[in-house]
Parts: sequence; structure tokens; C-alpha cells
Amino acid sequence: MKITLTTNELARKLQNGECEYSSFSRKASYALAEHLEQLEQDCGESMELDLIAIRCEYCEHESILDFCDYYFGSGCGKGRDERVPDFDDSDDLEKWVKNYIEENGILIEFDGGIIVSEF
Repeated sequence: MKITLTTNELARKLQNGECEYSSFSRKASYALAEHLEQLEQDCGESMELDLIAIRCEYCEHESILDFCDYYFGSGCGKGRDERVPDFDDSDDLEKWVKNYIEENGILIEFDGGIIVSEF
């Protein structure tokens, strides 16, 4: 038996904790639901909903720099992690981190934050 979900239904499932430890905000839930629907359309195949896999695959962050601190360590950009060059300007650091995410995973930007796939 197959059930088709609307964007709103999927976003509510992602947000309302139907998956244990789910912590997506309302805006992130809708952005992720739209991303997954687009992915399904691009592949031309229906996806099976696995809320646990989605929770494990994607993380919400407040900003690019928040992700940077999470992934590379606190104080990102000032020699904390050898992969991160030193930048005098936080805008340059943000551009570098954004490019790093896009080369290694998926970046979903939305009003109020970002979602990054695990890589």
C-alpha cells in the first residue's frame, strides 16, 4: 500500500517529532520537504519515507558559520582545523565553508538557517 504525502504533511512529520529526536524547525521542515520532493521529481521515482534516515542524513544549523563551528571546531577559521584556511574576513570564510559543503554534500538554504547533509 502506498500513501502520497503533500509538502505540508511531510513537513509536519519532520517537525512534529514523529521521528524520535527530530529537531527540525518549522522553516527547516518545509525547506527539507521541498528538497526531498524535488529530488524525487529529478529521479523520476517515488521515495519511501524513512524519518529516521532523514534525521540521520540531514542536520539543521543557524548559519554557515554555525555549521563551521560544529564541523571544524569552535573558533573555525583561525587555525583550529588544518583544512580551514585563515581568513581575515568572515564573508570569505562563509564563502569557503559554503563551497566546502557543496563539494562534499548537500546545502539547503532557507530563511532562518541552513540544512546540511552528513558527509
